[in-house]
Amino acid sequence: MNEVSAMSEETRPKGRTSQYWDKTVVFKACRELKTQGIHATIRTVRTHTGISAGSDATVQKYINEWRDEEEYSVYPASMPPALKTSLELLWENALLAAQETVVDQQRAVEEDRRSLRAERLEMHATLERNESEVEDKAHQVLELQKSLQESESTIAQQIDAMSSLAGDKQRLEIQLAQLRGELLEAEATINGLKDELQRSSAEAQENRIMLKSFKNEMKDEMSDLLRQQREDLIAEYKSQQKGDSKDSDEADS
Repeated sequence: MNEVSAMSEETRPKGRTSQYWDKTVVFKACRELKTQGIHATIRTVRTHTGISAGSDATVQKYINEWRDEEEYSVYPASMPPALKTSLELLWENALLAAQETVVDQQRAVEEDRRSLRAERLEMHATLERNESEVEDKAHQVLELQKSLQESESTIAQQIDAMSSLAGDKQRLEIQLAQLRGELLEAEATINGLKDELQRSSAEAQENRIMLKSFKNEMKDEMSDLLRQQREDLIAEYKSQQKGDSKDSDEADS
C-alpha cells in the first residue's frame, strides 16, 4: 500500500481535487529526491512514490509550489505553467536519453570484458595443453635415455662374456651390429623427440608472449574506452550545468 492510500481522511487537505495526489505527498517526495541529488520532475516524483495514476498537471502544480516555497524554481514567475511543464518534460527526456546512452556503453564494455575473459581462458587452456605435451615428451626422452644406457650396459656385459668364446665371436659380432643399429635408431628417435620438444617449448613461449601482448592491448583499449566515456560524461555534465547556470542567471536577472 502506498502513502496516498495509507492516508486517513482527516490528514487529507480540504478541497483537494485529485484522489491520487495532494500537496503533502508531492512535497515529501520532492524533499526526499532533493536529498538524493535527484531533480524533481513529474516522472521522478511518480517513480519515487510508486503512483502512476492521476493528472500530470496536478503533479506539476504541486512541484512548482514546492519549488516556490523552497526558493528552488529556476523559472520566471511570469512563465506560463504549460511552458514550465514542457520544459520539465524536455529536461526529463534529455536525462533519460543520457542514461540510456550510458547503459548502452556500459553494456558494450561488459560484452568486451566477457569476450576478453573467454579468449584469455581459451589461450590459457592451450598453453596448459602445450606445457603438458612438453612434459610428456621430456618424460619419453628420459625413458629412451634410460633404455639406451641399459642397452649399452647389456652389450658391454655380452661382449665381456663372449670374449672367451672364439666360436661364438661371429654370431656375437652380428648381434652387436644389430644392437648398434637399434641404438642408432634409438638415438635418431631421441634426437627427433628433442627437436620436437624444442619446437613445443618455442610454441609455448610464443603463446605466452602473444597472451601477454593481447592482455596489454585489451587493457589499453579498455582504459581508453573508459577514459573516453568518463570524459564524455564530464563534458555532458558540464554542458548541462552551464545550461542550468545560464537559465538561473536569466531567472535572477
